Order: sequence, then C-alpha cells, then structure tokens
Amino acid sequence: MQIYNPFPAMGNCVFLAAVLQLSVTFSGCSSGVQKYVPEKLVPVTGTISIDGTPVAGVTLSFIPQSGTSGKGGYAVSDESGHFIAKDYSHSDGLEPGSYYVTFSRLLMPDGKPIPEGANAADVGAVESLPEKLARVQEVHKYQLTVESTPIEVPYDIKSK
Repeated sequence: MQIYNPFPAMGNCVFLAAVLQLSVTFSGCSSGVQKYVPEKLVPVTGTISIDGTPVAGVTLSFIPQSGTSGKGGYAVSDESGHFIAKDYSHSDGLEPGSYYVTFSRLLMPDGKPIPEGANAADVGAVESLPEKLARVQEVHKYQLTVESTPIEVPYDIKSK
C-alpha cells in the first residue's frame, strides 16, 4: 500500500511519526473530561471593608476546619467590596461546614493596584494587610459556618 505524503522531501517514516504525534496530542483535547463539583454548594456572598470603607481586590480564603468535607474555597472582592465565594471547582458556593477565613490584598510597593494582566510576583507586589489576617491561628477571629441556606456575610477588617 502506498501512503500519500504531501511532503515528499520528508521521508514516509518521518511523516507518519508526525501524523501519529499530532493524533496523540489532539486526542487529549476532548471536552469529555468532567470537573468534580461537590453535590451540595451553598451560596455565600458578602462585602469586605477595611476600616469601614468597601475595598476591591481583597482575596478571601475559606479554609475547612476539622470535620468539614471538601477543599474550601475563595473569593475576590469587586470595586464595591462585594464578593461571591467559590469552591475550588470554581463553582459558586461552599460546602456546608465550618471555615477559617483569611484575607490578603497585594498591591504595588507604591500602594497602587497591580496592573491588569500583570503577575503579582513579577511586579514585586507586597501584602498590604496585617500578617495576622492572612494566617490561620488557633484562636482565629474570622470564622464562618455554612449550613443549608444562602448567607450574606459582612466583614469589616482593620488595617492596623
């Protein structure tokens, strides 16, 4: 059997190897892979203020306490300080349970927001909130219990 090779300068073996490589590469590009989404996610929304002023760009991390299933979640506040919690499948809501809540807000060294599309590490961004807000401690001030009904949570954190 003669194989048609549109690139005669390339040997048949090299051409077949290239076709085989492309077919293997693209066989992994199907959308048949499904992401894991927890069975029960409860909507969690809220606002974040610093010293009473709503603020954008605060990252909230929801870290499961002992006995809480799932991986936790995250949220990022918008210009009005509003946030929508997402679990780590990027779906809105958190699994029922108890969480520690931590806060982080990276800014440029001059206090300005990180430019759109820039990587925080590449531009030398620094944490603008007190370190105690970004770590879980045994006696942690910010905790959240998610039950079966949607909740709205206001957080007013202090900059000092």
